[in-house]
Amino acid sequence: LEAEDHVVPVAMVAAGTQDAAATRLPDTPVLNPDEVTAALESGNMDDLVAQLTAGVAPISDLSEDVEKVVATVTETVVAEVTAAERQVAALLDAPGVRQSARPRIRPAVRAVVTPAALSTDAPVIEDIDPESLPAGTRLAQLGAFDSPEVARQQWDQLMTRFDAYLADKKRIVQKARSGGRVFYRLRAMGFEDIADARRFCSALVAENQDCIPVVTR
Repeated sequence: LEAEDHVVPVAMVAAGTQDAAATRLPDTPVLNPDEVTAALESGNMDDLVAQLTAGVAPISDLSEDVEKVVATVTETVVAEVTAAERQVAALLDAPGVRQSARPRIRPAVRAVVTPAALSTDAPVIEDIDPESLPAGTRLAQLGAFDSPEVARQQWDQLMTRFDAYLADKKRIVQKARSGGRVFYRLRAMGFEDIADARRFCSALVAENQDCIPVVTR
């Protein structure tokens, strides 16, 4: 502080007019500006500090008050937690709650599949008698084989590969002879016209399957 600075004490007066002496807070120490200036110049601050802090509660006293508050709050919290634990223990000991509410694991039930439950039999395909076909019937020849059994097996294989094309077609196994050799032609029937049979064969040939459109005589 400079010499012209002054410490201005603030007097605090409690409200009320009945008994000012009884309600007034402790008087704030009033310091002489000359004393403050002399203390600042001489560096002797101990007396100045002692006068300014006269009547102020020591920090140690405040610490004791804080410790009392903390102890009270701690006791309250501990009491609440203990009460909650007792309530939980009482609920767990109640009838019907002693065991876990988690559902028990049920034993796995194996589904029993009887042979009648699944239909694994392939649809029965009946051969069309080639002698019953009128002249001009449009067919698609799928190959020639040494026996009718081999021809029918070939049809089954083709059904696996070309089910979309053969699903609505009829099977014909026709016996034929050429040069003293007997063989069996495998043919499909169910075309609107020869153009339809050609489109059918084109689709199969594109998949490397022999197919020839024919017309019966």
